[in-house]
Amino acid sequence: MRSVTLGAMLCGAVFGGTAAWGAPGDFDLSFGDRGKARAPFASEALGHAVARQADGKTLAVGVVFPDGGQVQVALLRYRTDGTLDPGFGSGGVVTFSAFAPFTRAILVQGDGKIVLVGSHLAGNNEGIYLVRYNANGSLDSTFGSGGVTETALSASQATVKAVLQDDGKIVAATSEGGDVLVLRWGTDGTLDSGFGTGGVATVDFGFADSATALLLDGTGIVVLGRATDGTTSYVALARLDDAGALDASFGNGGTILHDIAQGAPPQSFVRLGDGKLFLSLGGYVGEPAHFTGNFFARLDATGNLDPTFGTGGVLDDTSEYLITELARTPDGKLLGVGSTGYAYVIERFELDGSHDLTFGDDGEVETSLNGSLAYPQDAVVGADGTITVTGSAYGSCEPMNCDDFYHLSYLFYVARFRGGTAVCASDADCGPCESCGAAGGCVFGPRTSCVSAQPHGASLAIGSGDFPDFDRYRIRLKWRGPTPLGFDPLTSDAVGMCVYFEDERVLRTVAPAGGLCGGLPCWKGHPGSFSYRDPARSSDGIAQVQLKSTKAVVDASGVNLTKAMHGILDPGSAPVLAQDEILVQVHGGNGECLQATVSDFKRKFRSIGGGASRVVGMRGVGQ
Repeated sequence: MRSVTLGAMLCGAVFGGTAAWGAPGDFDLSFGDRGKARAPFASEALGHAVARQADGKTLAVGVVFPDGGQVQVALLRYRTDGTLDPGFGSGGVVTFSAFAPFTRAILVQGDGKIVLVGSHLAGNNEGIYLVRYNANGSLDSTFGSGGVTETALSASQATVKAVLQDDGKIVAATSEGGDVLVLRWGTDGTLDSGFGTGGVATVDFGFADSATALLLDGTGIVVLGRATDGTTSYVALARLDDAGALDASFGNGGTILHDIAQGAPPQSFVRLGDGKLFLSLGGYVGEPAHFTGNFFARLDATGNLDPTFGTGGVLDDTSEYLITELARTPDGKLLGVGSTGYAYVIERFELDGSHDLTFGDDGEVETSLNGSLAYPQDAVVGADGTITVTGSAYGSCEPMNCDDFYHLSYLFYVARFRGGTAVCASDADCGPCESCGAAGGCVFGPRTSCVSAQPHGASLAIGSGDFPDFDRYRIRLKWRGPTPLGFDPLTSDAVGMCVYFEDERVLRTVAPAGGLCGGLPCWKGHPGSFSYRDPARSSDGIAQVQLKSTKAVVDASGVNLTKAMHGILDPGSAPVLAQDEILVQVHGGNGECLQATVSDFKRKFRSIGGGASRVVGMRGVGQ
């Protein structure tokens, strides 16, 4: 059985005014509601793509399904603090009606104009659409027809990708009839007659081909795709020159195929500073489908596998999860975004494919947005290193937003995470649920030097309700022993409770220092005795705290937990059921901390009919 480190750390850090703490991979607390901003739609909505402007503002686009109305594409602009920009569209939002739209790219021109690139997949409207807006959110009448260009294609892909050339021309990749198509439009929105045939270049890898990603590499346009002959799936690449012709210096006359690890399909790629290409691969292939595993590959400038990388150019099992989007960071590292199937996964890598240990838990962050299922669709890294992700989350049914079959609401979210490196000399320099790592940066790991609870002086209880009824979820820590309290949560020191599995953080909850809850001070007390209560449920997880010289009690419960990083813990879930041991900590802003090891779990079951039952609670004791 796996051992568990379940840390409930009460960690002090300066938290007031505009000050913000957080290790790389934490939510950026200066953005939106503790790092998250939900699009302001009462009906079902899903996030598709995200971009950052040069002034730091965030653009996000998605689709909205009004109750009984026509499907709409919605483009939103957020200010740097995560509030909608009132100078854009109507209160920060512009919409247009569309039929089954998938917007896959937001391109920001040097003059501030914004281009959306997407695809229609149904009815008589199959093809690619482009929409250009002025910087204030109004349609640009000089582009296409009233700001819109539509290029008809049969069976065009939802995976259409697009880039913006330095001269303002727009390039997109998709597929039609088993071939990859690369299209280029001029600055006025018409197809560029000097590219390919009438603005369209066709790439035939000799099999059934589909486009996956697109980039500019300084010498031309590189398209990444997948080619399959029915039995083998190939990684397919082609490079085109400025006229849309295949570049003979690349691969075999401009194209190249690689059969990597059981035909692992390509997902995304980026160009490195030396002209090499870095790819993420993996997924399901074959009939019946089987999972190939997760891989990275590195190619040289001619498209061949780089023998100095991994084994013959391929690195196996670098990530536990499939990386569907790759991006470069300002300091030259690699960022990967994927999904566990229920939560966001954000990982940061060195150029050799190894995890960057100064980011998250040994290079990885796994988190939800509102305590429930969450799926990322697109990510961008800003010039300041912050990571902005958009996608979808699911929550409890709302009056205008409820799937009657699954009894869930569909939510369009934008989230921002800290990047860079948080330099530290000791744990006291780091925020709640963080420690000073070996590389001298704050990371998510538990702390190592804490006062232990008295024998059998600690207990931890985890309870749940019926998903997605978050009001009944709860985590409560009780701790007894000599309790150092040389910090001040009344004004400056936040308190956090954290959960770790095998030293990896799976939950961070926080009671911020000072502030008001329901119009009254959240914290009360004096040195040696503090209490916290948040009846308005505005905190990042924690509902109540009691800290005294001989005991500590921390209660994270209800919808507060939906605001906690990593989301709720369900005692009946497989990751929780697999745990044997628990570690508990309490920490103040001056580096003081408490701890206890908890085990001997007792679980509570509830009948769900048909002779079956589920775990709805668990409790452990320890010291």
